[in-house]
Amino acid sequence: MSNEEIIKIETVLREHENRIEKLESILGQGKEKLTKEIGFDIEKCIENLSTDAGITKERLRCIFDFEKEDLNLITTFAGKKEAQKQFKATVCILTAYHCCYGRDEIRSQDLRKKLEWLGIKSLGNISASFANYKQFILPKGKAKSPKFSYKITYPGIKKGLEIIKELAIA
Repeated sequence: MSNEEIIKIETVLREHENRIEKLESILGQGKEKLTKEIGFDIEKCIENLSTDAGITKERLRCIFDFEKEDLNLITTFAGKKEAQKQFKATVCILTAYHCCYGRDEIRSQDLRKKLEWLGIKSLGNISASFANYKQFILPKGKAKSPKFSYKITYPGIKKGLEIIKELAIA
């Protein structure tokens, strides 16, 4: 190999290393950096959801805890039937995801953690619980798969906004 060929190869390698370093720095900064780059504004999210639900931002903050990348439902649901609590909490979470993050589905395992954190029991039969609510929430994927998720429908979003409004008034 001649010196010219070696220099060309070294130059190309340096260019590749620079690109890799840039990508690693972006990935190292995580979703927060990517969220800032696409201009995500949590206050705008809260404003949009509160307007859609017809409630104040303050009341909305009593129902949800918002973060840049996720949200948590922080209200409790009264009632004796766990299936109804599962449905109401899920439709609220999915509605907020839709309005704030543009996501219409949640992985089953993530949903279970959120419901468990709320103290909602009988999580083993959550799919059976949602069988009566197929016009609002649809199962997506193969059952028991790590990618199995639940997707909200347009009527589900409307129902979720109604429930969020009810929670704000209560």
